[in-house]
Amino acid sequence: MPWTMNVNPFGYLTVSTLNAAVRILFIFLALAVLRMKGHRTAIVAPAIRSVFSTRSSFFLKCWSRVAGRCLNVGAYPLKEYSCAGDAGKFDRLWREKTVLLQLKKNRFLLKPLIVLMLLIVPRLTYAAAPMEVIQTKTDKVLAILHQSKSGPSRPVGEREGEILDVVSSYFNLDEMAKRALGHPWEQQSPENRQEFARLFKKLLFNTYVDRMEKYHDERVFYDNQKLDDDFAVVKTHFLSRNDNISIDYKLHNEQGQWKVYDVVVEGISYVDNYRDQIASILANQSFDSLLNLLRQKVERAG
Repeated sequence: MPWTMNVNPFGYLTVSTLNAAVRILFIFLALAVLRMKGHRTAIVAPAIRSVFSTRSSFFLKCWSRVAGRCLNVGAYPLKEYSCAGDAGKFDRLWREKTVLLQLKKNRFLLKPLIVLMLLIVPRLTYAAAPMEVIQTKTDKVLAILHQSKSGPSRPVGEREGEILDVVSSYFNLDEMAKRALGHPWEQQSPENRQEFARLFKKLLFNTYVDRMEKYHDERVFYDNQKLDDDFAVVKTHFLSRNDNISIDYKLHNEQGQWKVYDVVVEGISYVDNYRDQIASILANQSFDSLLNLLRQKVERAG
């Protein structure tokens, strides 16, 4: 018995096409935009298509009303296509010359599709490239430092705000402050959290700039990236005549933007290192004493 495939199960090509496309569209949105787990997407997608299929008759009726109003040709009689078997009458009506001309004129399906793609595609492009984020921003910071060191440009101290703007655009400094403090974060008042975050971000920024100043004349290589759902690690290294320094960036995808939440230099994590120091201080001193120590370090660095 020969195998046959029914490409128009509903007797109406538009609805049959939508029925086939709905699962593909859902998989695309779930994986690329919502970043849903693969196995969950595989389970939910057939269920959504099944619901769509069982509602085909209802959908045809709604489609008729919408089409009739959008094309100014009136709604088609519901009794003529109350089930899939009668959909041929609706299909013949749909192919009338007047309807086709009105469809071409109104383009009521094309406009929403274009808007949807304009909203989705930029987000997908940006979220899919953690290495490009690190390379672009790091190169920009190094360029500012190089100009300040070797040219007539303003010194680094006067361009601190410019560097901070770049760093803040791809570093989640608030998350790094929270991770560095650890469990005591939940025990502090909103005022103490805010003050600690302000001081820690300034201290972390100074540490990062000092590190980059040492390497601004060295060659930087962006080796590879490893993705794990919403997390990524970008491996880089700076190469000089006498040294080879590895710097790994740990990133998290936050609403379509990759943000650094930790930096690992030669196997030593910034966040873990600060957390150990802070825990040692809080083991013998109060939180106010910790804030005072941070203020002193920030003032000396400034």
